[in-house]
Amino acid sequence: MTETTGTAGPRLRLARQARGFSQQQLAGMAGVSRQAVSAVEAGHSDPSLRVAFALAQALGMTVEELFGPADLAPPVAAIPVAPPEGPGGRVLLAPVGDRFVALPLRG
Repeated sequence: MTETTGTAGPRLRLARQARGFSQQQLAGMAGVSRQAVSAVEAGHSDPSLRVAFALAQALGMTVEELFGPADLAPPVAAIPVAPPEGPGGRVLLAPVGDRFVALPLRG
């Protein structure tokens, strides 16, 4: 991960608590040990990519939301060419003149 240790832990703990899960419940849903959840929350370790994806999915979040940088890039205004594939659908931004268009990514 590219962020400093200690930032991801509190964010994971807050997301878990906001959903009313214990560490054991979250660990079970993500298929990891309770000790792994505890170590990440305490800032003692950074999760592997597999564990980060599993925790984010169990919490209904993206890895970026859960473990990404605290300062997200400002949003970019774009004109959608077609609707994305549901919530969280990914798009490719393409410059057209002085604007951007959003092209949905499939698959």
